[in-house]
Amino acid sequence: MAKMMTVAPQLAVSDVMAAAGYYRDVLGFDVAGTFGDPPVHAIVERDAVQLFLGRSVSGAAASNRSLSPTGIDAYIWIEGLDDLITDLKHRGADIIEGPVTRVYGMREIVIRDLNGFVLAFGEDVADAA
Repeated sequence: MAKMMTVAPQLAVSDVMAAAGYYRDVLGFDVAGTFGDPPVHAIVERDAVQLFLGRSVSGAAASNRSLSPTGIDAYIWIEGLDDLITDLKHRGADIIEGPVTRVYGMREIVIRDLNGFVLAFGEDVADAA
């Protein structure tokens, strides 16, 4: 039987190296690799989470937030939300919401990256207690 293991959202960015640097410096990810000369793709990772950053053909990025006021581009489940908040604030991340406890039992923050992509980081309320 097939078993799905993980997912890596791909975000279409205007400048791959600038985006990879932002994820490294501001969001605490490691740059696992860049591909092409000049780079057209990068992989950033933090713990077990990977995001793919691909160069946009049009040169523009388009967040799901442009389609819906509550849209997000990636949802990342975490443990230790308060530690992450402290780290992201120290690094200068654009925290646009939270922390907030949702009706579905997750405590979350929502950030916006340099391309306007919106990421939510959520911790199960039962795990946070």
